[in-house]
Amino acid sequence: MRRALLSIGALCLLAFLVAFFLGRSAWKEWLLRGLERRASRSLGLEVRAEDLSVGLRQGLLVKGLRAKTDRAGPVGEREILAVEEIRALPRWRSLVKGCVILDSVQIASPVLRIGQDDRGNWVFPGLASFGRQGENSSGKPFPVWIRQLALEKGRVTLEGLEEPLVDHLKVHLQNFSTASPERGTLEVSAEIFSQGKIILQGWIEAGARPMRCAGRFSSTGVSLGPWKGWFALHGIPVENARVGWDLALEGDSEEGVSARGQIVAGDVESRHLLGPVREALVKVDVFYSFKESSLRASSLEIEADDVLRARFAGMFPDLKKGALFEGTLRVDRIDLSRIRPPAEIRLAGFVSADSLAIKREKSEGMPTAEGVARIQAGRAVCRDFTLAGAELEIGFLRQGGISLKTLRPASFIGTRDGPLVRPVWFRLAADAVFEEKGFRLQGRLGLGGSEVRLGRQSGLSWKGAELRIRGNLDRNRAEARLDGAIEGLRYGDLMSPLVSTGLVLERSDGKLALRQVRIEGKGFSLSAGAVTLEESEKKDKAVAKLEKLAGAYSAADFEVKGSEGEIAWALRPGPVDLAWNFSCREGRAEGVPFAGLATSGRVQSSGFQGSLSVHGADSGTIRMRAKGKGPDKPFPIQIEIQIDDWDLKNATGPLLAKVGLEMDLSGRVHRGRFDGSVTGPDEITGRLVLDVTGLSAARRETGRFFFKDLALKGEAAFQGADASANLTADCGAVHARVTGTVKSFGRPGRAISGHLSVAPVELAALRETFWDLTPDGMLYMGLEGRVSAEIGFASGDGVFGGEGAVAVEEVRLQGEYGQFAVGPVNGRIPVSFSSRPVDTSSEPVPDFTRSAYESLLEGFEFLRPADSGFQTITIGGIAVGFPLLENIELSLRSQKGCVRIDRIVGEVFGGRIYGQARVRADPAPRFELGLLARGVRLSSLCDAIRPIQGYLSGCVDGTLRINGPAGAGLKGLSGRAEFWSYGEGCEKTRISRQLLEKIAGRSMPMLFRDRPYDRGVLTVLVNKGFMVFQELEISNKNLIGMTDLSVRVAPQNNRIAVDHVMSSLAAAAERARNAQTSP
Repeated sequence: MRRALLSIGALCLLAFLVAFFLGRSAWKEWLLRGLERRASRSLGLEVRAEDLSVGLRQGLLVKGLRAKTDRAGPVGEREILAVEEIRALPRWRSLVKGCVILDSVQIASPVLRIGQDDRGNWVFPGLASFGRQGENSSGKPFPVWIRQLALEKGRVTLEGLEEPLVDHLKVHLQNFSTASPERGTLEVSAEIFSQGKIILQGWIEAGARPMRCAGRFSSTGVSLGPWKGWFALHGIPVENARVGWDLALEGDSEEGVSARGQIVAGDVESRHLLGPVREALVKVDVFYSFKESSLRASSLEIEADDVLRARFAGMFPDLKKGALFEGTLRVDRIDLSRIRPPAEIRLAGFVSADSLAIKREKSEGMPTAEGVARIQAGRAVCRDFTLAGAELEIGFLRQGGISLKTLRPASFIGTRDGPLVRPVWFRLAADAVFEEKGFRLQGRLGLGGSEVRLGRQSGLSWKGAELRIRGNLDRNRAEARLDGAIEGLRYGDLMSPLVSTGLVLERSDGKLALRQVRIEGKGFSLSAGAVTLEESEKKDKAVAKLEKLAGAYSAADFEVKGSEGEIAWALRPGPVDLAWNFSCREGRAEGVPFAGLATSGRVQSSGFQGSLSVHGADSGTIRMRAKGKGPDKPFPIQIEIQIDDWDLKNATGPLLAKVGLEMDLSGRVHRGRFDGSVTGPDEITGRLVLDVTGLSAARRETGRFFFKDLALKGEAAFQGADASANLTADCGAVHARVTGTVKSFGRPGRAISGHLSVAPVELAALRETFWDLTPDGMLYMGLEGRVSAEIGFASGDGVFGGEGAVAVEEVRLQGEYGQFAVGPVNGRIPVSFSSRPVDTSSEPVPDFTRSAYESLLEGFEFLRPADSGFQTITIGGIAVGFPLLENIELSLRSQKGCVRIDRIVGEVFGGRIYGQARVRADPAPRFELGLLARGVRLSSLCDAIRPIQGYLSGCVDGTLRINGPAGAGLKGLSGRAEFWSYGEGCEKTRISRQLLEKIAGRSMPMLFRDRPYDRGVLTVLVNKGFMVFQELEISNKNLIGMTDLSVRVAPQNNRIAVDHVMSSLAAAAERARNAQTSP
């Protein structure tokens, strides 16, 4: 059986091979014509091939493939596609299974020819079913696989061009399948006009439903020359233009394809522009829909040098119907200086538009727009005049109208021979809206002063003009107004200060309207945009409405702007009923600006209530509410006041200027609230809470602060005519508290009493807190120790005064350069002040002179002040480069507006000092000081200053009386000092040889030795900070009465500054100290 079957198969195969070779030519012809018919029906073109060969190994070979059409082709020709050779290597077994698998496809030298229609436009042939699956004999689709496809040396030509549009076209396709979602890759490259290059790289999923694809399409240096004819129709020469693009493409066969990227063009010219555009950049983000033939542009941005920057977003709904579109256009810049205007006109300026809604619904109609465009720095120059400084706003209205408005005045400048003699500025605002029922028109033109030449010797001039027109006309209502004013109109000898016209027509029942109300007078003005008066619906009330109310009153520095309000009152006789509601956008009162004001309320016979809210110019609000009984008996009146986050800087400046305080006050009322009631004309019951932060006060001229960043917190309680309060203040390191009471605060004879307490604070921190108030000499002085204060104050009968004490603890002062040192200081300093003038001449400082020396000394040594009323201050020492005073004790008391130091006791160079002083504050701060010196040892003084060590010895007594203005330093001192010497005990009166040599020189050294002296006198006058030695003598008489030693200073011929003496002593002491510490 098996052998029989093999025999039958062999005979059948032999018969097939014989029949194949005998009918090969007829079979090839039949197969070739079948392929031509199928390709023509699939592509919608007439397809012909010259030869077809089929081999089991070499595959399918088609030569001389031609595609022809009557719809699109070069003039006189029907052939649009020619392919030299197509070679395909199929898998023959796949044909038996109903599918086509091609391992490779090679297309050699294809040429695509594109022709023109009767209008000169290029026509691209449409493909009937490109990208669909094939069909078998039963009409069912069969899948197609192409593993690799290569197209080489392709060309695309355009009719009328010598060189091809596309040359060296290469296409590589791999893994193309219509039966599976396998993703194939596609690479395309070509040359455009033998200059630029295009590249397409991507992928395609032919088996997906729908078919999907994506890729990147880019080019460089493509010339636009072949399309110069089409561009010439739009006035754009492109002989030198180049274009390139880089687009990301993605889509499918059913929905459409999207493109994102940018297109760059260079050296583009236009008949509408002055000069070429060196570079134009177009950024695209679009989607083309195959179903609707629409193009949706998410973003189309164009930037051409500095000439144009714009962006469009919108939709082209149906490209088959024409260039219909709808979207939003934004124009960032159009440079008018690059626009080519009509002859004899030169333009400049810039056009911009934030958002223009543009739309074109009919191909034969004009586009419509809605939005606002602006022209900035506009300028137009023509033969007779120049328009300069134009800032225009052009509005496109949805209803089909247009508006024009100047954002700031522009000016016309006439030429020398023109009719306009002087430049004139103008303002323009106008718009017209056309509707089916009628039209609306309104406009306003303002002109500055100018003159127009009407003849050789006559002219028309004016100082200013305002012209307005407004109209509204429809079927049921008519309203129109035309008014204007011209100031200073002159023609020849005729002059009128003001010419105004006006016509108002309104048709309305039960309504009276006054518009553009303005009242002016000396020192005041009042204006309102509209005042309308009408009856309520029930006819029981009249309602007056105020719009855009503005007013000013110079005497009170009062002004309001942008006010709106409404007042309603009863028309029928009977009880009072008045209500109001008023708001103001901005204004000022007593020079204090505010950013908003609102008030409302109602007054009736049974009672009233009202509210007021004020918004600060910078921040913060003040709210007030009041409620009371009828006008005859209003008390009690409930009051609520709330202040939140109010900035004091703008609020207090004008008020301080009015009272003559040249200072700036800033800060913020974080919270302030009063809740209470007014129970009578001068009686209040309630509670006040206040919280202020960042309070600073500075001199307006210098900017130096009195205090800075002060924080206040306090409460006050009101009970009838009396009140009590407490307040805490924190400023840097200073913490203070004030408590007090007020009696009869709203009545004559008001009395105030209180107490101020300052917590202990370090002196260095105190100086840092009040740095600007610190005298210059103390800014960098060494400070240690603490200070505190307790002061009571009172006010009544027009007098304000206080008493208390300032406590100091371990206070030490040291000069910036070590020129002096004081401390430690401990004790309490009395404080006394009063606004009532007091006689401070009583109990002056005694006359500290030599004649009163003994009596004064006896009083200081044997008498001590009583303990009551005195405060004691101890000072450890005072040094001026060397230790000067030690163990100082001061006894102080307050007396009649001044502070007296009744006793000063201290140690100085083995002796003691005693004294008294007085400091008074009225009428100007001034001090007086008197001192006695007892037993001061000159040897100790000279030993303390090493450069003069051993120069003198002896005891010194003396007196000092000095006075001057407090705080003026050493330069303001005046007074007198007397000192005399004597020997006592071991302290002999001697002058050293070294001092004598210093005085007389060393010409005769054998004559000098330590010498005794029996007279030493020093008398010094101090006048305005200078010392004059009235007498200075050191002399000695021997046993026979002859003077053998005499050292004198010529009186009145010597003068030295006190501060110089002090600095010299400090320097000498410093040198001595350095010499002692040196090895």
